[in-house]
Amino acid sequence: MAEDAYGPLPGEVAHEDTAAAFPPGDFNELRRVVAAKHPTLPKRLARVARQILDYPVDVAFGSVATVAMAAQVAPSTLVRFAQLFGYDGFGPLQEVVQQAVRGKLMSRLDTSPVAAEFEGAVTGKRLLNDAVAATHLSLDNMIDDITMPDIVTATRILAGANCIFVLAGPGMLPIASFLRNCLSSFDIRAVLVERGRDCGVLQFAAVGDAVVAIDLSSSVEIMSDVRRFTDLGLPLIVMTESEVSPLADVAEVRFRVIEPGEAGLFRIAAGIALCEVLVRAINYQRQGGPL
Repeated sequence: MAEDAYGPLPGEVAHEDTAAAFPPGDFNELRRVVAAKHPTLPKRLARVARQILDYPVDVAFGSVATVAMAAQVAPSTLVRFAQLFGYDGFGPLQEVVQQAVRGKLMSRLDTSPVAAEFEGAVTGKRLLNDAVAATHLSLDNMIDDITMPDIVTATRILAGANCIFVLAGPGMLPIASFLRNCLSSFDIRAVLVERGRDCGVLQFAAVGDAVVAIDLSSSVEIMSDVRRFTDLGLPLIVMTESEVSPLADVAEVRFRVIEPGEAGLFRIAAGIALCEVLVRAINYQRQGGPL
Protein backbone atom coordinates (compact mmCIF):
# COMPACT_ATOMS: atom_id res chain seq x y z
CA MET A 1 0.00 0.00 0.00
CA ALA A 2 1.22 3.53 -0.75
CA GLU A 3 1.21 4.53 2.90
CA ASP A 4 2.61 8.03 2.33
CA ALA A 5 -0.54 8.99 0.47
CA TYR A 6 -2.26 8.96 3.85
CA GLY A 7 0.43 10.74 5.83
CA PRO A 8 3.49 9.44 7.72
CA LEU A 9 3.64 5.95 9.12
CA PRO A 10 3.28 5.44 12.88
CA GLY A 11 6.49 6.59 14.52
CA GLU A 12 7.62 8.54 11.46
CA VAL A 13 8.08 12.24 11.98
CA ALA A 14 6.42 14.51 9.46
CA HIS A 15 8.94 17.07 8.21
CA GLU A 16 8.10 20.50 6.96
CA ASP A 17 9.48 20.69 3.42
CA THR A 18 10.94 23.98 2.19
CA ALA A 19 11.05 24.17 -1.59
CA ALA A 20 14.20 25.43 -3.30
CA ALA A 21 13.90 28.83 -4.95
CA PHE A 22 15.45 27.64 -8.21
CA PRO A 23 15.52 24.06 -9.57
CA PRO A 24 18.87 22.51 -10.52
CA GLY A 25 19.55 23.11 -14.20
CA ASP A 26 21.51 19.94 -14.92
CA PHE A 27 21.91 16.46 -13.51
CA ASN A 28 25.28 17.10 -11.88
CA GLU A 29 23.80 19.94 -9.87
CA LEU A 30 20.70 17.87 -9.10
CA ARG A 31 22.85 15.00 -7.80
CA ARG A 32 24.83 17.38 -5.62
CA VAL A 33 21.85 19.03 -3.95
CA VAL A 34 19.90 15.77 -3.56
CA ALA A 35 22.87 14.00 -1.96
CA ALA A 36 23.42 16.95 0.39
CA LYS A 37 19.76 17.01 1.47
CA HIS A 38 19.30 13.24 1.67
CA PRO A 39 20.20 12.84 5.38
CA THR A 40 17.41 15.24 6.41
CA LEU A 41 14.68 13.93 4.11
CA PRO A 42 11.65 12.00 5.44
CA LYS A 43 11.73 8.28 4.74
CA ARG A 44 9.55 8.37 1.61
CA LEU A 45 11.39 11.28 0.01
CA ALA A 46 14.72 9.66 0.87
CA ARG A 47 13.63 6.60 -1.12
CA VAL A 48 12.98 8.79 -4.15
CA ALA A 49 16.39 10.42 -3.68
CA ARG A 50 18.07 7.03 -3.66
CA GLN A 51 16.23 6.02 -6.83
CA ILE A 52 17.35 9.14 -8.67
CA LEU A 53 20.96 8.97 -7.50
CA ASP A 54 21.48 5.24 -7.95
CA TYR A 55 19.21 4.37 -10.91
CA PRO A 56 19.19 7.45 -13.18
CA VAL A 57 18.59 5.40 -16.35
CA ASP A 58 15.45 3.83 -14.86
CA VAL A 59 14.27 7.25 -13.69
CA ALA A 60 15.00 8.84 -17.06
CA PHE A 61 13.00 6.40 -19.15
CA GLY A 62 10.48 5.02 -16.69
CA SER A 63 6.90 6.14 -16.20
CA VAL A 64 5.73 7.85 -13.04
CA ALA A 65 4.12 4.57 -12.01
CA THR A 66 7.24 2.44 -12.54
CA VAL A 67 9.58 4.93 -10.84
CA ALA A 68 7.20 5.19 -7.89
CA MET A 69 6.91 1.41 -7.67
CA ALA A 70 10.70 0.98 -7.74
CA ALA A 71 11.09 3.54 -4.96
CA GLN A 72 8.19 1.96 -3.01
CA VAL A 73 6.29 5.23 -2.74
CA ALA A 74 3.07 6.67 -4.12
CA PRO A 75 3.23 8.63 -7.43
CA SER A 76 2.24 11.76 -5.51
CA THR A 77 5.50 11.48 -3.56
CA LEU A 78 7.46 11.93 -6.79
CA VAL A 79 5.64 15.20 -7.38
CA ARG A 80 6.28 16.34 -3.82
CA PHE A 81 9.95 15.43 -4.15
CA ALA A 82 10.31 17.40 -7.39
CA GLN A 83 8.58 20.43 -5.88
CA LEU A 84 10.90 20.30 -2.89
CA PHE A 85 13.80 20.92 -5.26
CA GLY A 86 12.09 23.77 -7.10
CA TYR A 87 10.46 21.97 -10.04
CA ASP A 88 6.82 22.39 -10.99
CA GLY A 89 6.35 18.63 -11.01
CA PHE A 90 8.11 15.34 -11.60
CA GLY A 91 8.14 15.81 -15.40
CA PRO A 92 10.63 18.72 -15.43
CA LEU A 93 12.91 16.87 -13.00
CA GLN A 94 12.76 13.76 -15.17
CA GLU A 95 13.72 15.82 -18.22
CA VAL A 96 16.93 16.91 -16.47
CA VAL A 97 17.79 13.27 -15.79
CA GLN A 98 16.88 12.29 -19.36
CA GLN A 99 19.17 14.92 -20.87
CA ALA A 100 22.14 13.63 -18.90
CA VAL A 101 21.47 9.96 -19.62
CA ARG A 102 20.79 10.55 -23.32
CA GLY A 103 23.96 12.61 -23.60
CA LYS A 104 26.06 9.78 -22.21
CA LEU A 105 24.34 7.11 -24.29
CA MET A 106 24.60 9.08 -27.53
CA SER A 107 28.24 9.87 -26.87
CA ARG A 108 28.95 6.20 -26.39
CA LEU A 109 26.99 5.16 -29.48
CA ASP A 110 28.60 7.82 -31.67
CA THR A 111 32.09 6.62 -30.76
CA SER A 112 31.35 2.90 -30.87
CA PRO A 113 32.76 1.23 -34.01
CA VAL A 114 30.53 -1.80 -33.52
CA ALA A 115 27.20 -0.07 -33.06
CA ALA A 116 26.22 -0.26 -36.74
CA GLU A 117 27.54 -3.79 -37.11
CA PHE A 118 25.19 -5.11 -34.46
CA GLU A 119 22.13 -3.35 -35.85
CA GLY A 120 19.61 -6.17 -36.28
CA ALA A 121 22.17 -8.78 -35.28
CA VAL A 122 21.29 -12.10 -33.71
CA THR A 123 20.40 -12.10 -30.03
CA GLY A 124 23.77 -13.38 -28.82
CA LYS A 125 25.69 -10.59 -30.55
CA ARG A 126 23.23 -7.96 -29.39
CA LEU A 127 23.64 -9.14 -25.82
CA LEU A 128 27.41 -8.97 -26.18
CA ASN A 129 27.19 -5.47 -27.63
CA ASP A 130 24.85 -4.37 -24.85
CA ALA A 131 27.17 -5.75 -22.18
CA VAL A 132 30.22 -4.04 -23.69
CA ALA A 133 28.36 -0.74 -24.05
CA ALA A 134 27.16 -0.94 -20.44
CA THR A 135 30.71 -1.58 -19.25
CA HIS A 136 32.03 1.37 -21.25
CA LEU A 137 29.29 3.56 -19.80
CA SER A 138 30.18 2.42 -16.29
CA LEU A 139 33.82 3.36 -16.87
CA ASP A 140 32.78 6.71 -18.33
CA ASN A 141 30.71 7.39 -15.23
CA MET A 142 33.71 6.58 -13.04
CA ILE A 143 35.82 9.15 -14.89
CA ASP A 144 33.11 11.76 -14.40
CA ASP A 145 32.39 10.95 -10.76
CA ILE A 146 35.82 10.36 -9.21
CA THR A 147 37.92 13.40 -8.36
CA MET A 148 41.69 13.63 -8.22
CA PRO A 149 41.63 14.93 -4.61
CA ASP A 150 39.84 11.72 -3.58
CA ILE A 151 42.40 9.60 -5.44
CA VAL A 152 45.25 11.49 -3.77
CA THR A 153 43.68 11.24 -0.31
CA ALA A 154 43.01 7.51 -0.62
CA THR A 155 46.50 6.88 -1.98
CA ARG A 156 48.21 8.74 0.85
CA ILE A 157 46.17 6.90 3.46
CA LEU A 158 46.84 3.47 1.99
CA ALA A 159 50.50 4.14 1.12
CA GLY A 160 51.17 5.03 4.75
CA ALA A 161 49.43 1.99 6.20
CA ASN A 162 51.32 -0.87 7.83
CA CYS A 163 48.62 -3.29 6.70
CA ILE A 164 45.53 -2.83 4.52
CA PHE A 165 42.45 -4.78 5.56
CA VAL A 166 40.13 -5.40 2.60
CA LEU A 167 36.55 -6.07 3.73
CA ALA A 168 34.29 -7.81 1.21
CA GLY A 169 30.56 -7.43 1.69
CA PRO A 170 28.05 -9.93 0.24
CA GLY A 171 28.71 -10.45 -3.47
CA MET A 172 31.76 -8.17 -3.51
CA LEU A 173 34.45 -10.85 -3.23
CA PRO A 174 35.60 -10.51 -6.90
CA ILE A 175 36.61 -6.85 -6.43
CA ALA A 176 38.07 -7.46 -2.97
CA SER A 177 40.12 -10.44 -4.13
CA PHE A 178 41.45 -8.49 -7.10
CA LEU A 179 42.49 -5.61 -4.83
CA ARG A 180 44.22 -7.92 -2.35
CA ASN A 181 46.05 -9.74 -5.16
CA CYS A 182 47.18 -6.47 -6.74
CA LEU A 183 48.50 -5.22 -3.40
CA SER A 184 50.32 -8.49 -2.78
CA SER A 185 51.92 -8.37 -6.23
CA PHE A 186 53.66 -5.14 -5.16
CA ASP A 187 54.62 -6.63 -1.77
CA ILE A 188 52.12 -4.40 0.01
CA ARG A 189 50.79 -6.16 3.10
CA ALA A 190 47.07 -6.80 2.79
CA VAL A 191 44.51 -9.05 4.46
CA LEU A 192 41.24 -10.08 2.82
CA VAL A 193 38.27 -10.41 5.16
CA GLU A 194 35.07 -11.88 3.74
CA ARG A 195 32.02 -11.12 5.84
CA GLY A 196 31.13 -14.20 7.89
CA ARG A 197 34.56 -15.80 7.43
CA ASP A 198 38.06 -15.18 8.83
CA CYS A 199 36.67 -12.60 11.23
CA GLY A 200 39.31 -13.68 13.76
CA VAL A 201 41.92 -11.70 11.86
CA LEU A 202 40.18 -8.48 12.88
CA GLN A 203 41.75 -8.74 16.31
CA PHE A 204 45.17 -8.17 14.74
CA ALA A 205 44.23 -4.72 13.42
CA ALA A 206 46.21 -1.94 15.07
CA VAL A 207 46.82 1.77 14.87
CA GLY A 208 48.75 2.44 11.69
CA ASP A 209 46.64 0.11 9.56
CA ALA A 210 43.93 1.14 7.09
CA VAL A 211 40.69 -0.36 5.78
CA VAL A 212 39.05 -0.64 2.37
CA ALA A 213 35.40 -1.71 2.62
CA ILE A 214 33.68 -2.90 -0.56
CA ASP A 215 29.97 -3.26 -0.01
CA LEU A 216 26.45 -2.36 -1.10
CA SER A 217 24.60 0.39 0.72
CA SER A 218 21.64 -1.95 1.30
CA SER A 219 23.83 -4.40 3.20
CA VAL A 220 24.08 -4.08 6.98
CA GLU A 221 26.24 -7.13 7.67
CA ILE A 222 29.58 -5.40 7.23
CA MET A 223 28.83 -2.40 9.47
CA SER A 224 29.81 -4.18 12.70
CA ASP A 225 33.24 -5.01 11.27
CA VAL A 226 33.67 -1.47 9.97
CA ARG A 227 32.82 -0.07 13.39
CA ARG A 228 35.45 -2.27 15.02
CA PHE A 229 38.06 -0.72 12.76
CA THR A 230 36.88 2.87 13.02
CA ASP A 231 36.65 2.58 16.82
CA LEU A 232 40.41 1.95 16.71
CA GLY A 233 40.83 5.13 14.72
CA LEU A 234 41.73 3.35 11.48
CA PRO A 235 41.01 5.36 8.31
CA LEU A 236 38.34 3.90 6.03
CA ILE A 237 38.07 3.93 2.24
CA VAL A 238 34.69 2.82 0.85
CA MET A 239 33.74 1.45 -2.56
CA THR A 240 29.99 1.17 -3.04
CA GLU A 241 27.12 1.61 -5.48
CA SER A 242 25.33 4.52 -3.85
CA GLU A 243 26.03 8.20 -3.33
CA VAL A 244 24.22 7.98 0.01
CA SER A 245 25.75 4.80 1.43
CA PRO A 246 25.70 4.70 5.27
CA LEU A 247 29.36 3.62 5.11
CA ALA A 248 30.19 7.03 3.62
CA ASP A 249 29.33 8.68 6.95
CA VAL A 250 32.37 7.07 8.60
CA ALA A 251 34.71 7.02 5.59
CA GLU A 252 37.61 9.29 4.73
CA VAL A 253 36.87 8.74 1.03
CA ARG A 254 33.88 7.19 -0.74
CA PHE A 255 34.07 5.92 -4.33
CA ARG A 256 30.91 5.04 -6.25
CA VAL A 257 32.21 2.38 -8.64
CA ILE A 258 29.58 -0.38 -8.50
CA GLU A 259 26.55 0.02 -10.75
CA PRO A 260 23.21 -1.78 -10.57
CA GLY A 261 22.45 -3.86 -13.65
CA GLU A 262 19.58 -6.02 -14.80
CA ALA A 263 18.04 -8.82 -12.75
CA GLY A 264 19.84 -7.80 -9.56
CA LEU A 265 23.31 -8.05 -11.10
CA PHE A 266 25.98 -5.46 -10.38
CA ARG A 267 28.58 -4.15 -12.82
CA ILE A 268 32.02 -4.12 -11.20
CA ALA A 269 34.34 -3.11 -14.07
CA ALA A 270 34.81 0.39 -12.67
CA GLY A 271 35.66 -1.04 -9.25
CA ILE A 272 38.30 -3.31 -10.79
CA ALA A 273 39.79 -0.35 -12.69
CA LEU A 274 39.88 1.80 -9.55
CA CYS A 275 41.67 -0.94 -7.62
CA GLU A 276 44.42 -1.02 -10.24
CA VAL A 277 44.74 2.76 -10.18
CA LEU A 278 45.03 2.89 -6.40
CA VAL A 279 47.56 0.07 -6.16
CA ARG A 280 49.79 1.58 -8.84
CA ALA A 281 49.55 4.98 -7.15
CA ILE A 282 50.36 3.46 -3.75
CA ASN A 283 53.42 1.71 -5.14
CA TYR A 284 54.53 4.88 -6.91
CA GLN A 285 54.28 6.95 -3.72
CA ARG A 286 56.06 4.30 -1.64
CA GLN A 287 58.94 4.54 -4.06
CA GLY A 288 59.12 8.26 -3.39
CA GLY A 289 57.23 9.56 -6.39
CA PRO A 290 55.01 12.66 -6.00
CA LEU A 291 51.27 12.43 -6.58
